[in-house]
Amino acid sequence: MVNSKGQVGIDKKIEEVVSWIKENPKQTRLIGIWGKGGVGKTTRVEEVYNKLQSQYEGCYFLAHVTEELSRHGILSLKDNCFSKLLGYDVKIVSPNSLPKDIVRRIESMKVLIVLDDVNDSSKHLEKMVETILGNFWIITTLFNLNAYNQSDYRREYNRLSERVILYAKGIPLVIKVLAGHLRGKKKEEWKRELDKLEKMPQRKVYEVMKLSYDGLEHKQQQMFLDLACFFLRTHERVNVGYLKSLLKDNESDNSIDFEFVRLKDKALITFSEDNNFVSMHDNLQQMAWEIVRQESIEDPGKRIRLWNPSETYEALKYVKGIDSIRSIVLHWPAIKKERLRPHIFAKMSRLQFLEIDDLYHHNSVEPFDILGDNTCWPKWQKARIADILVEGLHFLATELRFLCWYHYPLESLPENFSAEKLVILRLPHSRMEKLWLGVKNLVNLKELDLSKSKKLKGLPDLSKAINLELLILRSCSMLTSVHPSIFSLCESLTILASCSNLHGLSYLNLDFCENLMKFSLISDNMKELRLRCSKIKVLPLSFGHQRKLEFLHLEESGIERLPSLKNLTQLLHLDVSFCDKLQTIAELPPFLENLNLQYCTLLQTIPKLPSSLKTLNTEACTSLETLPELPPSIEILNVESCSSLGTIPELPQCLQTLNVQCCHLLRTIPKLPTCLKTLHTKNCTSLQNLPQLSPFLETLNATYCKSLKRVLFPTVKDEKLKENMKKLLFWNCSNLDKHSLVAIRSNMKINMMKFVANHIFAPDHSHVEDYSDYEYNYHSYQAVYAYPGSIFPEWLEYKTTEDYIIIDVPSSMSSSLVGFIFCFVLGEFQHTDIIRRVEFKITVSDGGGKDEGERESVRMYMDYWDDTIESDNICVMYDQRCSHFLLSRPRRLTSFRIQVTMEARISFDETFNVLLQKVLKGFGVSPISFDKLRSSNYTFR
Repeated sequence: MVNSKGQVGIDKKIEEVVSWIKENPKQTRLIGIWGKGGVGKTTRVEEVYNKLQSQYEGCYFLAHVTEELSRHGILSLKDNCFSKLLGYDVKIVSPNSLPKDIVRRIESMKVLIVLDDVNDSSKHLEKMVETILGNFWIITTLFNLNAYNQSDYRREYNRLSERVILYAKGIPLVIKVLAGHLRGKKKEEWKRELDKLEKMPQRKVYEVMKLSYDGLEHKQQQMFLDLACFFLRTHERVNVGYLKSLLKDNESDNSIDFEFVRLKDKALITFSEDNNFVSMHDNLQQMAWEIVRQESIEDPGKRIRLWNPSETYEALKYVKGIDSIRSIVLHWPAIKKERLRPHIFAKMSRLQFLEIDDLYHHNSVEPFDILGDNTCWPKWQKARIADILVEGLHFLATELRFLCWYHYPLESLPENFSAEKLVILRLPHSRMEKLWLGVKNLVNLKELDLSKSKKLKGLPDLSKAINLELLILRSCSMLTSVHPSIFSLCESLTILASCSNLHGLSYLNLDFCENLMKFSLISDNMKELRLRCSKIKVLPLSFGHQRKLEFLHLEESGIERLPSLKNLTQLLHLDVSFCDKLQTIAELPPFLENLNLQYCTLLQTIPKLPSSLKTLNTEACTSLETLPELPPSIEILNVESCSSLGTIPELPQCLQTLNVQCCHLLRTIPKLPTCLKTLHTKNCTSLQNLPQLSPFLETLNATYCKSLKRVLFPTVKDEKLKENMKKLLFWNCSNLDKHSLVAIRSNMKINMMKFVANHIFAPDHSHVEDYSDYEYNYHSYQAVYAYPGSIFPEWLEYKTTEDYIIIDVPSSMSSSLVGFIFCFVLGEFQHTDIIRRVEFKITVSDGGGKDEGERESVRMYMDYWDDTIESDNICVMYDQRCSHFLLSRPRRLTSFRIQVTMEARISFDETFNVLLQKVLKGFGVSPISFDKLRSSNYTFR
């Protein structure tokens, strides 16, 4: 047995495999078939597949997986696999994960998946298998992945590999660790190791995995323990590049890359897909903790790594034997009534890594002590680490490389603070007014985070921080001066001036530095610059030379004009939203993908758009009268509330979302692209016609288009079959002609039935959704149509002008019910506040009498975002949660009463609802059965 990481399986006759699967339907999850090419692996799994597929709800067989991945990629494989299993088309956008709804549905099914010819080249495939490991997978592969490389001696290892699997009892992690331990060794060494294991009593997983650790060199062991006991426990992750600087012995240590590879080969760590971050299996991390615990079981103070709160306190309480401590993580959920002494860190001359995390206590104002012996703080007693060490701080650790201290309590770091080996310094939310006095040797410093240090007034001399890459000064609102080695001061206002000493800086965050008025910086490696809410009016002309810049954020700044950015060839994202003084943009970068000009109210023109642009947002640019030609790459266009905009240029075929809401001068819209999925025209009061809608359109909001007369739907039969419109809103469109109203009602019936079918044909749909996110994600569970009128659709089965109705379901139909479609007739209404959401409370009781039976209720939500309903409107809804609720009632009950109460939610923050019962002029219900769907003339996915 094996998993997709290439661990060895046992090659048996196919009949035995089939028999074994049938006998162990729940215990078995993953089968690997191993063997060299040409021995019949594919033939055998085909036989298994053919014999078993009738016993599963979903089946998928893919041959030549390695070739398919290389040609089409993991996303194509995922799309094909899950579309086949679920019976309808799915589109997956992430290579690293699966949508939660797909995972839930697959996990609720009994499926058989066969992947033929798999190697270890796809971590995405590996993650896909691990994500839904509750079903049968059969995977054929060559065993050249973990234990040994392809060679002429492969056959000699067959029997030894089977011994590994037998000893590990099929536990994947043990197999992987043992394979890493044996990797590269001769077969004689394999035999000796396996003989040693088999002669011992069955050992714990910890002890078996520790073999791989024991085979490491001392430095590699230290790195493994540092990762497990510190860096994988810190509040924020540390990327691999910084880890290499933190863990190397000295500047001349060039072996660090090899050491990481060694840990990976030993299967003790894994890297993220982009190789930026390290992770470790939970069991391996627990093994590392046990190794450290064994250093001194009775006395934590003799250990060199501390992270457990109670053990840390015991180690620090007596300030004895702590001079050898290497790392401490202080996440304080517990401590005794005793103030930590200022000199505790002075004795830790070998301390390299320290994090003090007060994120859970920052709202408390109690002193840093706790009454009693309880190791857990009562909530009202939680202490604030900002009050620790009020007498001062002695810090003599000369080896310190990583310091993170949330809410650092003092005005500055101590004068004797040694920063020569410091790589990362994080002091967010601190009380500091200054970092330190004088000059520190910061040659190794790569990251400095002082964000939200609201009392920080100045920065020291950082001229020796020649390797600084990340500087974060977000929300340092009191920062008015810095040392001239980096900045030059003028009239008590921060001016960021050129500094060749910071040529390595790649990320600079000056968001909410509200006194910052001038900016000039030279950094060859700058990739992201954030100047949100600053008072900067212009960027220097030399700014165009920041050729590696990828993200530029100037939101809510005082910027008045942008220089030419044509030389910023790497810039992908430019955000100048809410810059209400911005008047001109000279020239845009050639490869820009996202441009946000939202609420630039003085901006009258936009320069030529780059051919790479995907998103353009000009919402509330009230002075903007025209748009430039749109590039063919654009996917999202938002011109909402551009009140001076009278025309829209030709729309590219790639456009998927178009928002022209509140463009009051807009009379027409160009031909809509075939790919368009979302169209918002709400409050386009001059708009008279909509062009033919895209067959792929899913959402159309034309509420309050008072002049709108005609809407054209797809007419070709093939295009009608492609329709999947889930939300079409024509609230208060009182001038729609008869032809358009007929087309809306016809389209509504088709797509309502499609939505029901796509939902209920999903496997075991009644068990898939728990609707725990309905409160904020109800849109995804609904299909909604609204249009002017007061006449119920003719196909609606039950109708009433009362607030309740009796539903009689024939016993023959009861078992085949799959859902309920509701229709509401709403009359005129006006309120002083904006209605953000309409809520229909559906109350159900048994029997035919008016007040008979036990009463239960469920709510259906619907967005409205207005204060008026000007005339009668029809609203038709299918809500998955409501249908699930009604279907959960006992099937034997063939008659029940439904009552509807209508309310309006004025605020999301409070439970402030307004009763709108008088607005509800009637409602109807149509139970939907399998027979109704099957008898339909339309083809569903």
